[in-house]
Amino acid sequence: MKRPSTVRGNGRAVQLASAVGFVLAMSHAAGAASFTTFVVDGATQTIPWAIDAAGDVAGSWYDSGYVPHGFLRTANGTITTFDPPGATETHVYGMNDNLAVVGSFEDGAGLHGFIRAADGTITVYDAPGAVDGTEIFAINDDNVYGGDYYADDGNGYGFVVNAKGKFKSFGVSGQRYTVVTALNSMGVAAGGDSGDEGLRAFVRSRKGVVTVFDIPGGNDPAVAGINRHGNIAGTSWQYGVNNSGQGYLRLSDGTVTTFQVVPGYETDGYGLNVHNMICGNYYDADGGYHGYIRKAAGGMTTFDAPGGTGSTGCRAINDSGVAAGYFYDSQDVGNAYLRTP
Repeated sequence: MKRPSTVRGNGRAVQLASAVGFVLAMSHAAGAASFTTFVVDGATQTIPWAIDAAGDVAGSWYDSGYVPHGFLRTANGTITTFDPPGATETHVYGMNDNLAVVGSFEDGAGLHGFIRAADGTITVYDAPGAVDGTEIFAINDDNVYGGDYYADDGNGYGFVVNAKGKFKSFGVSGQRYTVVTALNSMGVAAGGDSGDEGLRAFVRSRKGVVTVFDIPGGNDPAVAGINRHGNIAGTSWQYGVNNSGQGYLRLSDGTVTTFQVVPGYETDGYGLNVHNMICGNYYDADGGYHGYIRKAAGGMTTFDAPGGTGSTGCRAINDSGVAAGYFYDSQDVGNAYLRTP
């Protein structure tokens, strides 16, 4: 069974008829926290990638042929599955508090971005000048969204589309590839870039000023989230070195803190909230992986979802501390969970 990996991936509006399923959720007590678990009907894996303030969750689910599709689970337990028209596979990456979901999909013509509104309307988006695919990774509550695309010069560019629909493309100076993977409520974007100067990360102000940064002890950083204070979280690796992954928190003043839950073993940072709480997963000496939540001051809570078999991952956390992730059960089915503190 394949397991999920770290993301390193003039629209037209289409009304899509979604398949709606009601899945029985199970709640479990685990210490001070409770877990609600769910699986999309017929899925071999259900992987959340985003959670909003109300506890709605969006992500991707995989069918028996390991083909990914999108889903939205609202806080009342209703699950809606969807694909953009003509999609052969759908990847969900982000969501805002308006229930707008973003991601990318492939069809016979290539790779495209999409925005799915709360009413189910899907807008297919190809960046102006894109010749080799468009991806959307993030959207904020003002419906500002961003991602990447490849142009006819062979380079990849990051982009941001503002609330009025104005498109802004940019590349980090000296680099051949730039991608926006996170946006905050102020319109500040963050992501990664690569090229002659190696693999680096950046933050771009609302006015377009780009600041490139490195993470100590690593040369291959990924940006997972940026909160309204401009603080950034993610993972940094040493390229090609096993177990080198470190979670990190970079404050808006440039101060960086790195951490591994188990020293010497991989720790990945995925979710960030306004309180600088980070969630992700870490590996142990036996090769299993588990979820964690790190508080701003450094206190760490580790956990396994009930029914998991040494494989619990955390992907997103909201400002109330509710975390969303996945685990594999004894039948090797990937289940989704919500962890409520």
